[in-house]
Parts: sequence; structure tokens; C-alpha cells
Amino acid sequence: MAIVKCKECGKEVAHDAKVCPHCGKKNPGIRAKDYIIGLLILVVIGFVVASCVGDEQSSKRVADGAETSILKSDIAVENARKCVIDINNALMTIGIDGNARISSAQKTAKGDGMATIRFGNGDIATVTCIADENGYKGMVFTGAGDGTAQSGAKIITYAVASIMALTNPRMSKDERTRLLAMMRIGDLTENNEPVRFEYGGYRFKESLGRYTGYSLTAERIE
Repeated sequence: MAIVKCKECGKEVAHDAKVCPHCGKKNPGIRAKDYIIGLLILVVIGFVVASCVGDEQSSKRVADGAETSILKSDIAVENARKCVIDINNALMTIGIDGNARISSAQKTAKGDGMATIRFGNGDIATVTCIADENGYKGMVFTGAGDGTAQSGAKIITYAVASIMALTNPRMSKDERTRLLAMMRIGDLTENNEPVRFEYGGYRFKESLGRYTGYSLTAERIE
């Protein structure tokens, strides 16, 4: 037990004495500096605790953000994969057996989903559908036939089905006729200016290259 002098009468008392036995002073052994030191200790403890809680909450926010990002990417890939279903539904609406199939599906560096889809038994045409967690963002369609009118007609049919997949897989015949008029297939020539049009909330661009064949890109209008 520490012995100190009473701050009132100066006689010896225990440091933790509640009352001085000599003069009756309350807390005779505790001085002002003791209160200050105790207060400083409490402040330091409070700061350390608050810092630990803050770090924990910050770490949790980072972890939650990463988990949300992964979840959105997974949804985006699933949305991109659904494109093959919509394309086959569109083909059946046109009157052709659904023969589209997924070649690959993956995440992009930006966290979008991307699915490459092939048509028919050969490689006459492919379309890459791009999606985020909200749905389709766009697509890239390419087709290269053998130069015959039959293969050219197939490519355009697959292109129309791809547009329908993005906008309305159950599109009516009259609406498909209107869409074909907007596509202006007859105006496409090799290495000439591309044809641009907007439809169903997307911007489309068509082009025809001597070596690359027919291509159609779509981008969602934000």
C-alpha cells in the first residue's frame, strides 16, 4: 500500500484512502495530476477501440464490395448465356428450327458477361452477346457464306434473329419486315460506308467486307 501525504493537512495517509483520518479531507491522496493521467489513459483506450472498430468496418465494406462485384459478374455471365435461348426462340418465331448453340461463355475484364454463339452445323455465322446484371448490353454478329444467295439469305436470317433476341424474340412478321427495311441490306457494298440505325433501345451498325463478310454490331442506348 502506497503512503502519501494528505493534500490538505500534509500528514501521511494511504494513497487510496477515502477520507483523511487526521483532517477528514475526502480522497486525500489523489492529486489533480492523477485525474489528468487517468483521463488521458481513458482517451487513449477509447481511441484504440474506435480505431479497431473502424478498421473492422472498413474491411467489411471492402469484402462486401468484392462479393457484390463477383455476384454481379456471375449474373452478367448468366444473362449472356440466356442469349442462345432468345435466339433459338427468335428462329422458331421466324419458322426455322432453333439450331444456335453456345461456343463459350466467360467474364470480361470489365465484369460483363460474354457468350459466343454459333449457328447451324458449320461456322457460317457467329454472334457474341454481351450482358451486365441488368440484361443485354450489345452484340457482335459476323457471317461469311460461300457467295451463294442461299448462304447470304441464311446469314441475314441469323442476323435478324440476333436482333430479335436483344429486342423481342416473338417479333411479328410485320415488325420483322419493318426491321429488314431499316437494315437496308441492298445498300451494303464491299468496303463501303456502314449502315447505321436505332431500334428497340440499341444502336446498330452493319458493314460488308470483301474478306470479313457481313458484320452487325449493337450497343445499348444508355
